[in-house]
Amino acid sequence: QTVDRFPGYVRKLRGPEGACWDMQNLSGEDYPLLETRRPRGLVGTLTRPGGLLEKDAPCWVADGKHVVTVGDYNTCHKEIDIARPKDNEDVSGFLPIERAWMDKYVENGFVDTFRTLHPDTRDAYSWWSNRFGARERNVGWRLDYGFVDAALMPNVVSSEILSDVKGSDHCPICLELEPPFLPIPIKKSEDI
Repeated sequence: QTVDRFPGYVRKLRGPEGACWDMQNLSGEDYPLLETRRPRGLVGTLTRPGGLLEKDAPCWVADGKHVVTVGDYNTCHKEIDIARPKDNEDVSGFLPIERAWMDKYVENGFVDTFRTLHPDTRDAYSWWSNRFGARERNVGWRLDYGFVDAALMPNVVSSEILSDVKGSDHCPICLELEPPFLPIPIKKSEDI
């Protein structure tokens, strides 16, 4: 991993899964913001122990830091997140092992902000194939997510998919949080 410092407000760590921005919130305390891009078609990387999402993020929460992770997870977590779930059961990005990894991430205390705020919203996708007019027909996948630690979820004002923004096979997502961010009780190492 490499480290870049931007004096006074951010430190960026780069790894194979994306980048970690160690941000300062308005109170001057640090909190990690993970920008992630999970590899598609490399299932072994999803089950390998360690890494920013599997190992570091839960430890940061245990140390009392709020964690926000945003980016391209390259996996549809639930059937509601993909236009044609039955047709894609054996396709990378919707494989049971990949979805189980997302389940484990949620079990570790992280909340899918969009799905929490929009539990029944269907046809909300962030990626479409460039073939066969998939975007025009809205035959897509929700691959891009904004997760927060459970204690931070009350501060989430909105989590949206900006599907009208064109220019890529993905569209942007927008996650808005409102301070103040209440502290997380620090867990003892034996509780982790």
